[in-house]
Amino acid sequence: GGEALVIDAVGALCKLANNLAYGPKAEDIYLKSIDLCREIYGQSSNHVDIAVLLSNLGNCYAGMNQHQKAIDFYKNALTMVEEVYGRRTDHILIAQQLRNLGRCYNNTGEFISAENLLTKSLAMYRRLYGEQSSHHDIASVVTDMGINHRERSQYDKAQICFDQVLAMYKDNNSLDPVVNLNTGNVLCHIGHGYRAQSNFEEARDSYMRALETYRTAYNGEKHENVAIMLLSIGDNLNSQRKYNAASEYYSQSLDMYRQIYAEMDSPKSLATALNVLGEKYESMEMYGKAEELFVEALKIYKAVYGENNESVALTLIKIGHNFHSKKDYETASQYYHNAKGIYQNIREGGPLEVGEAGTLHHLGLNCSYRGEHHLSEQYMCEAIETYRGIYGHNANHSVIAVALNDLGYVHMKQGNHTEATVALKKGLEMRFAIHGEHTNHLETARLFYNLGDNYIDLNEYELAENSLLKALAMYKAIYGEESVEHDVAKALNTVAVNYTEWGYYEKAEPYYQEAIRIRRKLHDEEDGNELLAQAISNLKLNQQRHSKKYC
Repeated sequence: GGEALVIDAVGALCKLANNLAYGPKAEDIYLKSIDLCREIYGQSSNHVDIAVLLSNLGNCYAGMNQHQKAIDFYKNALTMVEEVYGRRTDHILIAQQLRNLGRCYNNTGEFISAENLLTKSLAMYRRLYGEQSSHHDIASVVTDMGINHRERSQYDKAQICFDQVLAMYKDNNSLDPVVNLNTGNVLCHIGHGYRAQSNFEEARDSYMRALETYRTAYNGEKHENVAIMLLSIGDNLNSQRKYNAASEYYSQSLDMYRQIYAEMDSPKSLATALNVLGEKYESMEMYGKAEELFVEALKIYKAVYGENNESVALTLIKIGHNFHSKKDYETASQYYHNAKGIYQNIREGGPLEVGEAGTLHHLGLNCSYRGEHHLSEQYMCEAIETYRGIYGHNANHSVIAVALNDLGYVHMKQGNHTEATVALKKGLEMRFAIHGEHTNHLETARLFYNLGDNYIDLNEYELAENSLLKALAMYKAIYGEESVEHDVAKALNTVAVNYTEWGYYEKAEPYYQEAIRIRRKLHDEEDGNELLAQAISNLKLNQQRHSKKYC
């Protein structure tokens, strides 16, 4: 009888945690519930009730974007349900944990691992529900598969997945608000895919359909998903450099967030939204507006949590990055160091965590721009070692690959081109392990670009050509053949520089011309004129050398 009462109490606590959604209070309730169940069933017992609680706690961490913690609890839950039901058994709870893990790996950028888990989950769900079933669990996994393909720039595969999900929801009751909500989510993902390919009109159509679907689902009421959709429409305009129009949608989104969270009495949620909007304005070089929003978020977090809190530190990093973006590196450094101090206070001598590793990474980049390359190298190496301590010394992880790219760049600036080659090649190997060798990914393209640029300094022009042309092809595959992007112009110019240094002046000419054409279209950007002048100067130098060759 006593055990039954405790189990009932655990059930009541879990309902309370579900109502709290995600956050420290829900986390605390789940942890206490797990302890209670282990007292009843035994500390080493494998029991379904404990597995469900572990999974719920994983959901809680995933909702707070603490994906590594979520992965640990999902793995424990998966191990437990496999012990209970058998490793070769098809069971809803096993399929669920496979999906949860796959979704988390999507969020951490470990896309091949994610695809493998999602494929297993989907196969199990189909065996359980039937191959032709339109069950929500199946639709959910196929949606995650679509996101996986989209993030790996496999847009055709992603579209097939999303079309399948829309067909499933069409088979279900179209009057059901939940179905409308899920349809809106899928349309939003389709829009993201079009925007990533610079198909802005198609993206706008998908976003507008999603917006209307959400408004129908919520009966025209204000809702976070409607605010998110307004944000996405703004992002689409931002990507086209239509900054005034984008700002209008961002403003509408922020107004809605303010109203929603005021009614919910949820200042923490408002602070999160303010940080998101701050990053949008920073991306449009509206640094004053960005700083205003970041500072407002910082005040809220300090009022809620006090000075020593991860959200406070994260917002300080965002303010620092905003100063970094407008080339005020000294002020940026101050904010980064303040954030680093908070992380040190939080861990109280314990091992470094992701937030502090990220701060070290930011400090490394900032020092590089200030010309303090030796100090930059120290910060970068410390950040990489910290990441490896967190994710595993042999782990392939996106943040480690980014840090290796940045470390390679720092080595290049110091003239240590051999060390740069090692770091950049390691970064590429990691990207291949994460995304696959033939996947077009922006960070992979940047690694190829830096590697090619580094080979020019080593007078390895053939190796430079190979890497730079791969980077250029990848950028064009990601942005579109006719795209007007800094990355494309930069790669074109550097391909041309390589041919000039190699003595292939005629080969260089069309690449310079294309780089100049793109940079003329980007002339209104802050440093556009400087970059345009650089490309024109490079073209003239190439023509002079070409002329001298025949003198």
